[in-house]
Amino acid sequence: MFLTVCIPTYNRGYIISRALYSLENQTISDFEAIIVDDGSYDDTEKIVKDFLKRNHNWTYIKKSNGGKHTALNIGIQKAEGDYFLIMDSDNYLESDCVYKLKKTINSKEYIESDESLCGVIGKCRNIRGGEIIGALFQNTFLSYIYIHIFFFCKCLFLWTNIKNSAQ
Repeated sequence: MFLTVCIPTYNRGYIISRALYSLENQTISDFEAIIVDDGSYDDTEKIVKDFLKRNHNWTYIKKSNGGKHTALNIGIQKAEGDYFLIMDSDNYLESDCVYKLKKTINSKEYIESDESLCGVIGKCRNIRGGEIIGALFQNTFLSYIYIHIFFFCKCLFLWTNIKNSAQ
């Protein structure tokens, strides 16, 4: 499996559907979704379980409240994908996001074996107008796209190395 998308959540019943619909509408299905509920007491569980009925490669885990980091730790332990993506429950992915990630990673164009770098950087886009939220990087020779793809792919590469060495 190419990718694990991990969604830590806590009392996000009012908004998590958008994130889950965006996963459901991906153009490729070479990924799993792990939704880790950090002790929600709203309708998050019911909403996620409705999505699970039609998405058999998704997993829902409910745990007692311990913080986002503990939910992510569980997601990492359960992950079966070669790469790992953290998605907040109030975000969504463009329908071709997983496809573009896979295409970029498989091209090897941006991935190098430099393990001194690990990180993910990204910008949000306004759902209504489509414009990027926040300022672009100033006074640098690096463009946003270069930083996003280069650092993100290097982080995914490093994650795979760490995961494989732990097995």
